[in-house]
Amino acid sequence: MVYDSDEGKVSAAGNNWVREWEPDKILSKARAKPIETTLLSCFGVVVGVLSGSLGIGATPVMISFLSLYPRDNNDYKTCIGTALCAVVPCTIMGSASHAQLGTTQWVKLPMLVCGSTLGGILGSSVSLYLPSAILQQTFALFCAVSGGSMLKRTYKTLVKIKR
Repeated sequence: MVYDSDEGKVSAAGNNWVREWEPDKILSKARAKPIETTLLSCFGVVVGVLSGSLGIGATPVMISFLSLYPRDNNDYKTCIGTALCAVVPCTIMGSASHAQLGTTQWVKLPMLVCGSTLGGILGSSVSLYLPSAILQQTFALFCAVSGGSMLKRTYKTLVKIKR
């Protein structure tokens, strides 16, 4: 990845894409109406509570909301990028809280960080080339399979408790 601060360009070596990066233009388009600001902020609070209390990944919840958000016809890739940037503070705060509570397995952390960093690099590279529809279908399938697995596991646990 190459960034030229004089020209404001970001490019990836070996890839055939180049993006203009002009923060002033980006921020000038980012003005929201008061009702929209309130709605998005309230949703952010809900995402933060779900993430911090239940361990629900904030990114899938945020992506789902943004893809259904009535004001924009966001491309799914835009939803992914926005959600990933938005959850950084939530992730930092949740991580700090759980570390303080002693509910962090520090021994596993280095391997998970290395693996998820590599996976993030590979995944974001793949998402550049796949159509949004394929990404959405893959995400929906992942949610269905993991949700079904959780329901099955919790049902077995509840049956054991009742006995």
